[in-house]
Amino acid sequence: MSDSKEFLRKQHSTILICSCCGSDAPGIQWHNQDIGYGLCSRCYHRIKLKETPEYIKRCYGVVGLNFMEE
Repeated sequence: MSDSKEFLRKQHSTILICSCCGSDAPGIQWHNQDIGYGLCSRCYHRIKLKETPEYIKRCYGVVGLNFMEE
């Protein structure tokens, strides 16, 4: 992760609610999600098996910034 992404993640990251399963989803709010919702890492790994990186970015944001892959 770049230094600027790491800085933003540490400064602005919050616990969102996963829009797929309802569990905790740490990250920075993405403009294309309802306020307070994001994507958890478990759902990210499930979605990336079916969808393109472009779709994931358009819907959920940037991995490591708007949602975490751990």
